[in-house]
Amino acid sequence: KKLNDVLKKIPPNIDARLRLTLVCYGEDRITTEFLTHWEPLNPELDRFQKEGVAVTIAPFKKHSSSPLRYFKTTCFLENSLVLKRARHRGFYEAIFLNERNEITEGCISNIFFMKNEHEILTPSLKTGLLPGITRQMVIKLLKEMGFCVKETSISLHDLTHFQGAFLTNAVVEVLPVTKMDTVQYFPWLGCKKVLAAYRELVKRESCLLVKI
Repeated sequence: KKLNDVLKKIPPNIDARLRLTLVCYGEDRITTEFLTHWEPLNPELDRFQKEGVAVTIAPFKKHSSSPLRYFKTTCFLENSLVLKRARHRGFYEAIFLNERNEITEGCISNIFFMKNEHEILTPSLKTGLLPGITRQMVIKLLKEMGFCVKETSISLHDLTHFQGAFLTNAVVEVLPVTKMDTVQYFPWLGCKKVLAAYRELVKRESCLLVKI
């Protein structure tokens, strides 16, 4: 009921995102509550998806052995502060390294790199990242499209050997990266095809959920 109520408040003529949060209280007797929040999407998102965005490396690292690394929680202050700092400096996103100087993930996204026309790399779960649902869907999609996708260790030294990069999350979907600090990339033309295929996949998955 709460979800339906908030959906009715979203104007039908705008693109928006809806966040549903499960909050648990207490120790011996656990009480749960659902919180909802919606906001309009960034009006520049379409332009970002066409032209790409610049990202930077976060000023401090995350440890791969953190017990929270596999969970999406409301303990988001660290990411929020880093993202705010990056946006203030003109970057769209900041990418974290772990204690081994391996690339992990962004504050609000996962990252993929094009090694060549057929091979795409993305940081493995062993680096200490949140295995986002969109990340999993994009990996599945890329394999269906004939790409060889490898989840592996990626260092800063590897960045100059890639042909391009892109970010993923449920809001931006597939977003090309044109710059990582001093490393320049051309927007990968394949991003348009991946974005279109991702939207079609989401549409198919949504239809299956409705039927169920």
